[in-house]
Amino acid sequence: MDRLLIQGMCFVSVVLLVLGIERIYRARTSGRPMLETGTGKPGFFTWFQGPIEVLGGLLLPTMMALSPAREALIRRTLVTGGVDESISPLHILGAQAFTALCGIGICLLMPLLGGGEWGWMLLGGAIVGFVGWMYPWLWLQRQAADRKLMISKQLPYALDLLTTAVEAGQDFGAAVRYITRNGLTGPLGEEFDRVLSEIDLGNSRQVALRKMAERTDTDESAQFASAVIQSIETGSSLSSTLRMQAQDLRRCRFNRAEQQAAKAPSLMIIPMALFIVPGIFIIVFTPVIIKVMRSLGKM
Repeated sequence: MDRLLIQGMCFVSVVLLVLGIERIYRARTSGRPMLETGTGKPGFFTWFQGPIEVLGGLLLPTMMALSPAREALIRRTLVTGGVDESISPLHILGAQAFTALCGIGICLLMPLLGGGEWGWMLLGGAIVGFVGWMYPWLWLQRQAADRKLMISKQLPYALDLLTTAVEAGQDFGAAVRYITRNGLTGPLGEEFDRVLSEIDLGNSRQVALRKMAERTDTDESAQFASAVIQSIETGSSLSSTLRMQAQDLRRCRFNRAEQQAAKAPSLMIIPMALFIVPGIFIIVFTPVIIKVMRSLGKM
């Protein structure tokens, strides 16, 4: 059992070391800070491109036959997460299979390298294989959630800038172009750049904004796009619409923060019951138990 514990700790240490090296490499090659949410192509998909594409090519037809909606879900999550366009559902499935096989293979090799019981190794292989299978999908979901959160945080500030630019006499397209060229960066800046590109290609502003709302998949973006489209189609004041949208988004963000704060006491019950309360019982009742046992002559 001790040897199994040591082997497991060594395995976790190696995995964390590899992930840390990959994170540093990606930050240096992309020129972004290490703590910034990356939306480019991770090095993992480049280093192991061959086996990932082979495994993905084998799994994708089966997945499409069993669950056609799965591919659409992965593709939509890739778009929402702003992941590099060269990564497709095939690469995600291949990465899932590759990490699962690597985890299973390492666990099965441990008895050959350092001894150990095969039963524990098979159980560990099944657990590590499942974690390896889920990790690429969880990573993709995390990318999408982080990007949606950043867009939700940036949107009220961007609407203030748009309102100022529109009130200064610019139309909507010129105002969006101005703020993207003068300070608005991050995921929302990328989305506004795509909106401008689609408008330059001949799409209407309404179509470009609807596509932006579909890509970002956030309530704030959908509300913003709907309000601007309605203002354009009805001919109402765009600056007033943008100002009202900025106020509504800030109010919604404040209400969401209040809701999360209200959930904190209920979320603290579990760690308190598992860690704090047992410690309190040990501190309070241990002296009492010792005194009782001494009085009974058992100590």
